[in-house]
Amino acid sequence: MSEVHVNKRGKNVNFALSLTLVLGVAITWVAATQFSKSTYRPKVSAPFFTEYFSTIMCMLNFPILAIIAIFYPSNKSNTEITTQNQKSSFLSKYLERLYYTFQECSTIFGLNSSKKKCFCMVIYFSVLYLLANYLYVFSLKYLNAGTVTAVFSSNIVMTYLLSLILLKDDFFFLPIISIVLSTAGAVLIVAGDDFNFGSITGIVLVLSSAFFSAAYKVSFTKFAIENCKPFYGLFLLAWIGVSTCFFAWPIVAIFRITKVEQWSIETVAWGYQYGSALLGLTMNIVIAIALVTVNPLMVAIGLAFGIPLSDAVDVIFRGQKITLYKVSGSALLLTSFILIILPKRWQIKLKTMKTSVQNKD
Repeated sequence: MSEVHVNKRGKNVNFALSLTLVLGVAITWVAATQFSKSTYRPKVSAPFFTEYFSTIMCMLNFPILAIIAIFYPSNKSNTEITTQNQKSSFLSKYLERLYYTFQECSTIFGLNSSKKKCFCMVIYFSVLYLLANYLYVFSLKYLNAGTVTAVFSSNIVMTYLLSLILLKDDFFFLPIISIVLSTAGAVLIVAGDDFNFGSITGIVLVLSSAFFSAAYKVSFTKFAIENCKPFYGLFLLAWIGVSTCFFAWPIVAIFRITKVEQWSIETVAWGYQYGSALLGLTMNIVIAIALVTVNPLMVAIGLAFGIPLSDAVDVIFRGQKITLYKVSGSALLLTSFILIILPKRWQIKLKTMKTSVQNKD
């Protein structure tokens, strides 16, 4: 009786944790998008500066990893500490554990990766990350946050297509249906916002953002080591923040001098800038925690919840009107999203059932 009670309690805790993380992913994503939208002002239009500012904040992942080292030390650090430093102080044990944790994270691209390879990989991922997020923020200039959130969800479909090409993943029928539905959904959303230069430009920008986001995910799968721990991604993001800080500032300066972007220290809405950056950072941390503690599917479900949540925020706080076209388009995108994230074992089962039926015929 007690064992049943313990199991039931464990399931309830797991359910509560999963629900919390799903809501955490959805809320932080939607909030970060809304804050980025609010950085636009009559005299302020600076999507690259906004993203530059947000990306360098990723350097805060270094102290965050230092905290993670307390709870998720590497096996190597445990062995070293217990065999060699049993009488050492807590601080020295922690510093050694921290050293081995960072050392373990540095093997993200392979145990024997050279400094040159690691540097090139960081630059490569920095470019993909900056392009994906810059184009995302830029699209908010032309579209409302709900539309951007809905169309960006197509990155899941693009990730599947790139995985077929670059990772040689197995082909399944359901994702093809998902591609058709997502395309139809994007068309309906554009129709709901009226076909004009601004809306078409916004859709092109957010689809481009979705593509670079998919390229980032597939590239990470391709180049990172197998059995890569989720917080390795935070380590990479921290170095992306460093590389962006040192190498992307000339672009910020050129855009500012040539007036491609309009902003000044006095006119920038710093509250929204910090809010967008910190919420984006929080979202990455929540995703890393979700990947460690629960099913990775919870992350995708959280992103799916972000679509209707973002629309609701637009209606309540921004006075946006929801048209039938947009509702239908968002529903199609949400359906395509669900189809593409179905567990692979279900897709394999459906494929096997279809093959057996064909063999009988």
